[in-house]
Amino acid sequence: MTRSREWKKFGTLAAISVMLGIAFLVAVNSALPGRAQVRPPLPIRLNTNTSSQSEIEWRDDLSTAFTRVSEVVRPAVVYISSSLTPSARGPRQGSGSGFIFSPDGYIITNNHVVENAEHIVVSLFDRRQFPARLIGRDQDTDIAVLKIDVDDPLPSATLGNSDSVRVGEWVLAIGNPLNRSFAFTVTAGIVSAKGRLLQGLQNSNYAIHDFIQTDAAINPGNSGGPLINIRGEVVGVNSALISATGTNTGYGFAIPINLARRVTEMLLTEGRVTRSLLGVSIQDATPEDAAFAGLDSIYGVTIQSFSGEHSPAERAGLELGDLIVALDGDPVLYMAQLQQEVGFKNPGDVVTVTVRRAGGATRNFRVRLTEADLTPAANNPPLTATAPVFPDQSGTGLGISVETIAAARGRQRVYLAVPPEYAGPVVVQIPPQGPSAERLRGGDIITHVDGQRVRTPEQLREKFENKEPGQIVTLQAYRLQVLGDSTSWNTAIARVRLAEPQ
Repeated sequence: MTRSREWKKFGTLAAISVMLGIAFLVAVNSALPGRAQVRPPLPIRLNTNTSSQSEIEWRDDLSTAFTRVSEVVRPAVVYISSSLTPSARGPRQGSGSGFIFSPDGYIITNNHVVENAEHIVVSLFDRRQFPARLIGRDQDTDIAVLKIDVDDPLPSATLGNSDSVRVGEWVLAIGNPLNRSFAFTVTAGIVSAKGRLLQGLQNSNYAIHDFIQTDAAINPGNSGGPLINIRGEVVGVNSALISATGTNTGYGFAIPINLARRVTEMLLTEGRVTRSLLGVSIQDATPEDAAFAGLDSIYGVTIQSFSGEHSPAERAGLELGDLIVALDGDPVLYMAQLQQEVGFKNPGDVVTVTVRRAGGATRNFRVRLTEADLTPAANNPPLTATAPVFPDQSGTGLGISVETIAAARGRQRVYLAVPPEYAGPVVVQIPPQGPSAERLRGGDIITHVDGQRVRTPEQLREKFENKEPGQIVTLQAYRLQVLGDSTSWNTAIARVRLAEPQ
């Protein structure tokens, strides 16, 4: 019995020793360098969701938000068809989008959707159709207001606050891209930029363009439809696209709803849109403007010219080249912002304009606003010109070529109308990478350098004999402005950082 127990103990100890030895060898082999790569790979897992639970919930929430916004807003969107004034080719049709902003049938759309329309028909989401009458329109902001008569309240969209829109936030564009075949389509994207000015759409001196840019698909037919934020509020009116093909390529533009709301209120209460003026022509500040005025960052707008003898700003003491940096104490960041703030005040209001001058000198001026004359300007005959001639470089450090006013008159008859007090060297060539690129324009007549009058290319060159590369000079020019079919001459201010003369 005793021997049997001893053998059992011995067997047990031997088994334990063998197991410990195996475990030791496995541990050593696992720790040796280079052994990990010879292990068999783990089995491939099919249909594995690698997203975290929070990502799944976020995506579900965003999808649900898009769905709910679409369900709420789409019934307020309308399809607009119009019979336009007949042309030599016969009857014409127009179409676009719009949205109901009041349950009793008031609709916001684009001016270009209903311009020249003789009959307008509005189709609702539920397929009902109503004749519409035009309450009013404003070509300078591309906004129009329509009215349909209904017995029961209609679904209407909620107007949001476009000033609070941020670049990068989600938006939906709702409308009728490519006309009735794709009616009431919803597309999603983000706000790509704000404060965009589209020069091709600026058809008058009083046009106010401050577009929201979005990559939500906007196509012909979307014009007048709403741009919606994730809370279901209208933050813009879809208006334009930039495309080489005529269809969406990721650059859609919407009029901020705050601007559209102001125009709509005027059309409803007064039947027309009035515009107040400082009496200045302006452009966004350049880096040279900011350096000239001693600013730490680049903002504000530069006065280019005054509107004749009755400019309120000129009478108040503002000067050409002044950099406007604030209005009534609020910072002025860019051109369209100032246009809106001034334009929709009442004629006769007095505003405080803050400007910066050379070296950072700050001045405040009290200016009484005047009302703009929105009567369309008469068309001028088209200009004619021969092939341009490019003389030698000016030798000024401006990086331009100039010619005499007499030579310019020999090539282009438009210069025959230039008064003697504005005669001077004419800019005929501006290299795209030169210091004057995007500051001066071909055809500009340079009249002053740092406030001193010049009349010939030789006098222009003399004004730069004692100036050094890197120095900023202020040029005053006489510039031909072309808006649509109309033309006019105005002064312009350009600040240029000099390069090495050639």
